[in-house]
Amino acid sequence: MKRCLLCLKELPIFQGLDLSEFVNVCLSTSKKRVSKESFLFCQGDPVNTVYLIKAGKFKLVQVTDEGREIIFDVIGPGEVLGETALFQNLDQEHIFSAVAMEDAMVCCFSRQQFEDLLKKNPDFAIKIIRYLGQKLY
Repeated sequence: MKRCLLCLKELPIFQGLDLSEFVNVCLSTSKKRVSKESFLFCQGDPVNTVYLIKAGKFKLVQVTDEGREIIFDVIGPGEVLGETALFQNLDQEHIFSAVAMEDAMVCCFSRQQFEDLLKKNPDFAIKIIRYLGQKLY
């Protein structure tokens, strides 16, 4: 449990939650191992999960209609992918793929898990709304 809590504390959206709220979030979170040269997600997949990179590196690549590969970025431990997945339309798709450059570990939190938590805990929802309001301000 402690490792998961530490993992989630790195996500800005969960800052400000107390320990009991983190326990509920932690129970909804999963960890995923991604082998070198494997995809975390592919271009065109639905955007529905937030990923926190705990170990390893990923290259973010887009394949053009002509078949060229464009590398947007290389990300590593502590970086977040897809935070906006929690708030976007259900039909959004990834515009790039995330490919592991080495064996990697990520924490995953899906939109469905997030929505289930909000429904069960209105206080949690209010804190998230406050966070978003501060971010917009």
